[in-house]
Amino acid sequence: MSIIGKIKGFLPASSRSLHGMYGEVLQIKEIAQILYDIRGMLEDHGQRLWNIESRLQEYENQLNAFEMQSNEMLWRIYKRDGEDVVDAKKRFFKSLDKAEGLLREHQLVLKSLLSDFDNLCKANRIKYFLATGTLLGAIRHGGFVPWDDDVDVGIMNEDIDRLKDVVSKDGRFEITDIFDQYVFCRQVRFKRRDSGDNAPFVDLFIYEYSRCKTNRDLLQVKEVRRELMDCLEDDSAKEGSLHPLNTYTYPENEEAYVAVSRTFQEYRNRLFEEGFYCSKENACSIIWSIENLSFGDPVHIIPIEYYENMRTCEFEGKDYLILGNSEKLLTQHYKDWLKIPTDINTHYRHYDI
Repeated sequence: MSIIGKIKGFLPASSRSLHGMYGEVLQIKEIAQILYDIRGMLEDHGQRLWNIESRLQEYENQLNAFEMQSNEMLWRIYKRDGEDVVDAKKRFFKSLDKAEGLLREHQLVLKSLLSDFDNLCKANRIKYFLATGTLLGAIRHGGFVPWDDDVDVGIMNEDIDRLKDVVSKDGRFEITDIFDQYVFCRQVRFKRRDSGDNAPFVDLFIYEYSRCKTNRDLLQVKEVRRELMDCLEDDSAKEGSLHPLNTYTYPENEEAYVAVSRTFQEYRNRLFEEGFYCSKENACSIIWSIENLSFGDPVHIIPIEYYENMRTCEFEGKDYLILGNSEKLLTQHYKDWLKIPTDINTHYRHYDI
């Protein structure tokens, strides 16, 4: 059953005109898309293009008004007596059915893997926290987002080598560490040993201790990241490059792996030298490492006290560590994370997830 269908089931018959309003919204979206297509064909026709721009703005305003009206009506009808709207939204998301079929089987394998990862980290006092979509699932659903198919955790850069050492001695698991020349990032993943390239894994997002306090600071870090990407792209485009574009660089390809590692480390060192990265003792925040920081991602400065004052949150029946004030982080990352999704068929990051 669709989300709209599920909502309608909670509403009294007299209130199900919401369906009609939703149909009107879809019609407006279709008209807007047609106008956008026309706009593309009329780029050289100034006056006509201006008229289309005006109509597009008019339709966009109408669409926003319909959305606000329908959302307001929906939650006022759905909430119980004495319940505020935020609690009603949380209750709604917790009531959604879990995934089914192959997706749920995949999630259950990930659930077991995450539990093993947690046990290993706790036994060796390695600190980590649930991140991005997994954090959203924990707080909003108490487990996986029903249409999600991966697990994300955050870990400090200084703990990666220690984790690798622990895993290498355990025998049951492995850490894969490769460089992605499609988007110039480092993929670090925890998985069962010899489970194959397509086996489920826990994605490790690397963080750094930082002195960053403002968005201006973060933009400067991103500029260094841009220079790193330009350097890697230039090197990859050279004839006979060890790490050409649109490939993965594996540790088994030792010469290429060392070369890419050296480049990443050079720019990481530069951020230490320029005072953006620092020791834990001097940090006022943590931020994504240059190794997985991308321009399109809504990456934010996380106050160090969020890291120092973690709390637990239930995920699929087990308590895991999350950063303090994680709700604020979700708002920064997803905006209105209690908004009903406009598209539940993809796990890709977007603001209505």
